[in-house]
Amino acid sequence: MSIIKVKTKLDEYKHRAYSSDINELSGRTNRSDITFFVNNEISKRMDFKPDDVLVDIGCGDGTLLEIAENKGSSCIGILPSEEEVTRVRERFLTKPDLINIEQGLASKTDLPDEVADKVVCNGVFLLLDEEDVNLALKEISRITKPNSLVYIGELCFRDETEGKNYGDSILKWLMWVLLNQGTGEFLSRCKQTLRALFTTEQMLILPKNHYYCTPEEFISRAKSYGLNINEHFPHKSISSNNEVIVSASRQDYIFIKV
Repeated sequence: MSIIKVKTKLDEYKHRAYSSDINELSGRTNRSDITFFVNNEISKRMDFKPDDVLVDIGCGDGTLLEIAENKGSSCIGILPSEEEVTRVRERFLTKPDLINIEQGLASKTDLPDEVADKVVCNGVFLLLDEEDVNLALKEISRITKPNSLVYIGELCFRDETEGKNYGDSILKWLMWVLLNQGTGEFLSRCKQTLRALFTTEQMLILPKNHYYCTPEEFISRAKSYGLNINEHFPHKSISSNNEVIVSASRQDYIFIKV
């Protein structure tokens, strides 16, 4: 049995690095289609060009890095744990000069000042605490060239745990999925649970808290670190039927470094 309760987000992604499916590093179990869709949307907005230096903080399985590299950009992916770095470096063994994977945090990348033409940090800020949000904004501003774009995505503007009263109970969680996400997602999660029970494939019971703030608050906070808002919009994903879903709780932001 491989059902594991993790206490922190860092521990969660250390465990995900050992999954047979590298897409687990995106946090989207069995949904690599969502990972590609989300990163393709980011690519359209950021318009990666030859000779751009992209820094992707929390680069997950490296999908965005591969998209940008195919457009001629040089890419640096930042991941917090040695386990994640090792796993994603293995993916890009044939492109070591074009895609570099380094260990670091949103709050401390250890990159030089003003190294990046484009910075992306998607699905990371909701994992931070209040203090680290400020440190991450300061760090992102530091590594970004003046007049360059910064994409911060999937930041919640309300508490997504509201109404999720299943705690650490797998049975209650499955019933919540059935009632709130439908039969298809319920059956998928049942299969995931059975694989964890009867194979070595792991399943994680995760921390329930996350960071969230209103767009007005986040835009004001970013501005104090030299990041002026260019545009913001609801985050988009896709259903299992390939239909576009507009998030009711998450916002994406594009800033310009002044």
